[in-house]
Amino acid sequence: MMKRPYIICSILALVWLLIASFLLFSTESLIGLDGYFHVQVAEIMSMKGIFIKEFPYATESIWADMYFDKEWFFHIFLSAFLTFGKVHGAKLAVLVLIFMIVVSLWVLFTTLNIKGKFWWILFLPFCAYGWFWVRLVLCRPHLASIAILFFSISAILKRQRVQLVLLSMLYTLSYAGHWQLLGLILIYDIFYTIFDDEGKLRHPKLKRLPMFIYSLSGMLVGYVVHPNFPNNIKGFYIQTVMVLKAYWSNEVEFQLIAPLELNALDPISFIFTFAPIIIGLLVVVIHAIVYKFPKNRHIYLFAFYTLIYFILTARSIRFLEYFVPVAVMFIALYFQSNNVSEVIRRPMIKVFLIFIMIIFGSAGYAKCYFKYVKFKRDAQQQAPLYADAANWLKENIDDNEIVFTAGFADSSPLFFGAPNLKYLVFLDAYFMYQRSPERFKLWLHIITGGSNDPVSLIRNVFNSRVVFLSSLYPRLKEQLENRSDVVNVYSGPIGEDIYLLKNK
Repeated sequence: MMKRPYIICSILALVWLLIASFLLFSTESLIGLDGYFHVQVAEIMSMKGIFIKEFPYATESIWADMYFDKEWFFHIFLSAFLTFGKVHGAKLAVLVLIFMIVVSLWVLFTTLNIKGKFWWILFLPFCAYGWFWVRLVLCRPHLASIAILFFSISAILKRQRVQLVLLSMLYTLSYAGHWQLLGLILIYDIFYTIFDDEGKLRHPKLKRLPMFIYSLSGMLVGYVVHPNFPNNIKGFYIQTVMVLKAYWSNEVEFQLIAPLELNALDPISFIFTFAPIIIGLLVVVIHAIVYKFPKNRHIYLFAFYTLIYFILTARSIRFLEYFVPVAVMFIALYFQSNNVSEVIRRPMIKVFLIFIMIIFGSAGYAKCYFKYVKFKRDAQQQAPLYADAANWLKENIDDNEIVFTAGFADSSPLFFGAPNLKYLVFLDAYFMYQRSPERFKLWLHIITGGSNDPVSLIRNVFNSRVVFLSSLYPRLKEQLENRSDVVNVYSGPIGEDIYLLKNK
């Protein structure tokens, strides 16, 4: 018979999975664009082997000369589900990862000895007005990252060195953003050294190696055993440093093509989106001013973690999947350490808070459902995204021809449906810039309608006679429509078009 904690954790996981499944299976397509790329790479690995050294599918990316799979183990994991079909297999993989996220949160809440963790974890996804659910149902490696990160934090709190080494190695092989774990562990080591369990200052005593060393060792092993070593080292630097530096700069050319998740919410939207957390943090601040901040090393630690992720999320919304759980843990820890916890446990107050969370969370969930599922499902009239266009390309264009795309994210669903062709770049346009700043700027000049002769440039510079344009590029469409040497061969249900450039 299952022990009671496992039953409660299973119930939590079931609730999360049911809510996520409604988003996932209300449409026959994947939510988001990058997931199509990851599924197709997983399929290629399942057919050609997991040790891919070259990637000929992207002609203008740094991958054309120096391929590195920054999510290698995630793609291996994903390939195991493709027997259920590319779309449904991906969705099942997402559900498994969501289950692991719930377990990781349960383990960490238990490690922190937080009481009432069922309620804290149950309502945790609703603390971001539905956007946490959207991040949860994307078929992307950040889902593995969430689970690994919280399992790792639990390991460092328990001083489990072997587990931390293994988790760090797995993290390195699964996600480019594994760098954040080192930062969190370094902060932990500092707090562990200068504070005792009760949060009192003590003379630094280094009796054992810092946990940072164990994590770093695991990551170094992960780098070396990666099949794309040493390309993955340079790729890691580009992805985690150069990309953020470029998109957080004030240069217009990068702002034009920055992924939406790297953008910041405006202050009003930010406050509204994270209203439950911000209210909880305000209660903590006011209580700490009126009374006294409790002396507890874990509270200090998670206060610092919350501050870091608050700043990162205010800068880029992509960090919300870390900010929300960490902030909830901090609030729960603080409330438990003093009489705030006793107040919220009063029946009437508890019922009121649950009611408010249900209303707030349901409203956010509904908004995201209509935006990311129903609206796109009704508009597309097919699954997956650009399925008909990709099928046309697959049947009418010779293998290995290059498809010129204006939207770099459009390459992923086309690659998903027509993997026999080549595309300019995947996942991030900055990979094009890194390979050739000149060609990147020329591409940007073309897609924004700035060129007087885009046809010649597409044909002679990018070696393509096939152009795919979504509805977001009317100026370039108008230029191509007015050319006698260009033929519109396909028009899709949501404004996508395929053009063929006639031979000279």
